[in-house]
Amino acid sequence: LIDDAIVYVDKIEHPATMRMWSRIGRAVPLHTSSVSKAILAGLEPELRDRLIARCEFEQHTDQTITTREAFLAELRVTAERGYATDLGEFEPLVHCIGIPVPRSSGVDAAVSVTTIQASPDVDALRGLVPRLATAAKAIAADLGHRG
Repeated sequence: LIDDAIVYVDKIEHPATMRMWSRIGRAVPLHTSSVSKAILAGLEPELRDRLIARCEFEQHTDQTITTREAFLAELRVTAERGYATDLGEFEPLVHCIGIPVPRSSGVDAAVSVTTIQASPDVDALRGLVPRLATAAKAIAADLGHRG
């Protein structure tokens, strides 16, 4: 979270030739990204609502969340299960799982894994949640969080 935007600050590309939309320094579409959902689900309501109020809920695919109410429901689910998903919501063949990076003063960062829809399948991607959570905790520790 940088000012009033969620921005990609680092990325590790797979050596395959297919490239994803995300780019370092580019703002994240709030309603379609697993990292934005992971961050927004952990924000205090006032800041979360201010950010969401500026969201236009543009439809990118048939899976895109296009209403504030549906997006808030998705954030509740995200907060309850501890991770966020993007299952073809911005790019039709792209699936992502995002985990918030914990801090003593809340959430302002997240880490995610992105894959093409066909490989692995969604259940296999969800199976990466424990490893992704470990990575998020390691990043938090490197940033000085002692939670």
